[in-house]
Amino acid sequence: MNISNNQPDSISISRKFAKNSLFNVAGFIVTFPILILLTPYMLEVLGKARFGIWAIAGVVTSYAQLSDMGMTTAIVKFVAEHWAKKEVNRISEVVSTAFFSFSVVGGIVAAALLLARHFIVINLLKVPPDMQPEALFVVSGIVIIFYFNLLFSVYNSVLLGLQRMDVTNYVMVVSKVLRALGMWAFLAAGLGLKGLILNGAIFSALAIGANVFWAKRLTEGLRVVPFWVSFTELRRVVKYSANIFFARLISLGQNPINKIILAAYTSLPFVSFYEVGWRVTQMVRQFFQVGLAPLLPASSELHSVTNKRELERIYFSISRMLYLFALPVFLFVVVFAEALAQVWLGDGYTLAARAIQFLLIGNLFSLLVTPQYIILQGIGKPKINTIAHAIAAVINVVLAILLVQYVGFLGILIAGVISLLISSIFIDCLFRKIVGINLRAYLRQISTVSNIVLVLLGGCLVYIFRFVNSWNFTKVFLLAICFFLIYVAIIKFARVINESDIELLRRFFTEVKVPR
Repeated sequence: MNISNNQPDSISISRKFAKNSLFNVAGFIVTFPILILLTPYMLEVLGKARFGIWAIAGVVTSYAQLSDMGMTTAIVKFVAEHWAKKEVNRISEVVSTAFFSFSVVGGIVAAALLLARHFIVINLLKVPPDMQPEALFVVSGIVIIFYFNLLFSVYNSVLLGLQRMDVTNYVMVVSKVLRALGMWAFLAAGLGLKGLILNGAIFSALAIGANVFWAKRLTEGLRVVPFWVSFTELRRVVKYSANIFFARLISLGQNPINKIILAAYTSLPFVSFYEVGWRVTQMVRQFFQVGLAPLLPASSELHSVTNKRELERIYFSISRMLYLFALPVFLFVVVFAEALAQVWLGDGYTLAARAIQFLLIGNLFSLLVTPQYIILQGIGKPKINTIAHAIAAVINVVLAILLVQYVGFLGILIAGVISLLISSIFIDCLFRKIVGINLRAYLRQISTVSNIVLVLLGGCLVYIFRFVNSWNFTKVFLLAICFFLIYVAIIKFARVINESDIELLRRFFTEVKVPR
């Protein structure tokens, strides 16, 4: 990577990154209560066994999504590069080629899954006989919805490549709110799992329509012709997306395969406990990760104008922010997982709390290297991420199969933590070697003092936890407020946020505009 000083471009790109991160975080905050309210309601109405079916049916979608062959990420990258040069015709070529590829490969995968649905439900997932008709309907519906979502995902990728996360988040928020209302209505009407599938079909169609409308409005001249295939663009996209595809394929050796192992070696209620833990983990992680998504188009654009200095500045600021703000949130939820599960879901979810704790620890390791992961994709080095996913998948599958036979449910959780820790260390080491950042320079960006104090605060929380016999929302809320006020005071007193961080934060709240 060559170093240059293209200051006007770097300012524009970093502003777009900051603005888009703000929209992503805002979108997550708005939709966050939906999952909080829906999960206990779904557990109450469906029961643990049917909720487990809904969870493992999602595994089918996870594997079906491989048919995008990593092209959705590639579209974002190449649209960002072509849009910087106002090459709308090239964008049309990329998107049309991807649309055709999705229609063919996705169609083959969808047809194969529909034909194999009985084997999946009866032999692979081992669904009890009395629930098999519902499970077959769910799998069939999910596959059909997936196929149409895949086809028209090219329009969402265009919007992401244009770095218009304001638009994508408006669409996402409205879609999720309406979808949640629909889920409540269908479940209240007694339609159960079939109602959830019908609801998903309706609101997926609405979201697709919105994405098509905005993509065409914001890129005048964009044309998506289903049978317009540019083999030049196809080779370029496939060359880049191949590593992403294999990374996603291998990453299915984590969460989805764990559900399958649990279904095979234990029972559906354990899958439900794992799913609850996974949902909480994703809620906490996504709060921080959604703000990092704009790094892909931003790093691609900075790489195209060979501005290493600005890319490093953004990377250091983001890494420091993650350490300063993600660590205390993860720590608090880990320590009070049992209390939160009791307040949120009621009694009988101790194993769900254990899943929350272990999954959060593993995902914290992964989150802290997410900036490295995204930047490696943006600068055209996705192969490293593929190798890291392979390392994590192999370790997870081997340990999970071994440990689940000896320590049961807990063995799956331990396997996940170990695999994510090792793969995260691998990504960080290779990233610093490629970009040219030594470990000492990296550690200087992290406030050791604040992290030590944070660990001490965590110990205090554990000590306090011993003296509380029962929990309610008020107790947890007040303790959370006190904890974070103390931590913010520590950050301010230690002056660990520098001028570069303040400038990046300032850009979060400037030049924000609504879609036009």
